[in-house]
Amino acid sequence: MSIAFWLVAICLIATAFLPELADRSWLFDLASNLRLPIIIAAAILAIAALSTRRYLIMLVAIGSTVPHLMAMTVHWPEPQPQGGRPISVGTANLLWNHEDPANAVALLSDLNLDLLVVQEKSTQWNTHLRPLRERYQFTVPGSPAFSHDVMVFSRWPVVSVTPLAPGSTYRSGMIVELVIDDHTLTVIGVHAPTPTSARLTDRRDAFLNRIAEEVQARRGNHVLVVGDFNATPYAPSFQILAEAGLSADASSGTPIATWPTWLPLVGLPIDHVLGNDRIAIGTVETGPDIGSDHYPLIAHVRLLD
Repeated sequence: MSIAFWLVAICLIATAFLPELADRSWLFDLASNLRLPIIIAAAILAIAALSTRRYLIMLVAIGSTVPHLMAMTVHWPEPQPQGGRPISVGTANLLWNHEDPANAVALLSDLNLDLLVVQEKSTQWNTHLRPLRERYQFTVPGSPAFSHDVMVFSRWPVVSVTPLAPGSTYRSGMIVELVIDDHTLTVIGVHAPTPTSARLTDRRDAFLNRIAEEVQARRGNHVLVVGDFNATPYAPSFQILAEAGLSADASSGTPIATWPTWLPLVGLPIDHVLGNDRIAIGTVETGPDIGSDHYPLIAHVRLLD
């Protein structure tokens, strides 16, 4: 029994090196997102060790959580600048094969946000999106039939739209320029590749680099990047976005889990509303369960003068 305790403890200690090993294998990169599940596993081991008077193993288990707790300090509340034009922004992964699209659309429409970005809009959603299209005066693309992934619903006029990937189905996202009062806002709606293989992890990182380039090209402008990033703030690849000047800092802290909905205690924050230094993010919260495998994410932000 002691050997089993020690094997688990050694494995937990080894997880501290996951970020350094992320460039060696996509599996290490994927595991570097699992900070909260690792902390919970360490807590369970510490309690089991305490109950069996294995005090050294208990201390090792507690100590193994330190690098993961430090990584999760990204969720600590940060002071935000005052003033600016407030808007409410949401993102929701609809799920390609949702069983009840009409109910999900009704729940999203009731949120009454100023701006909504959705992902995984498959063809089955086309006949159910009318409530959202009636709620929002401006929809990109104008017809759901012209998108097979990302759509944007806005209360404000759309000046221009550019696909993030070649083609016109907005498979991985779009860049939308909006006019809000006397502000111009760039919204980059995104759906990153799922990093479940070496090839897809490389594609995901290339996708994040593309986003970073678009953000850096718009320095001085108001820029929001919204959607399903398939990466947590703890992953080394997320630094690509941080180095581009994007931040999820919020005065209330950032929700821990948006996916999967059936594991809320050990879920992952992979859906984000990120802003550059012209955006102040005030509060962030998860939305209602819409029957997808993701919770919607809602952010109240301000466009700084």
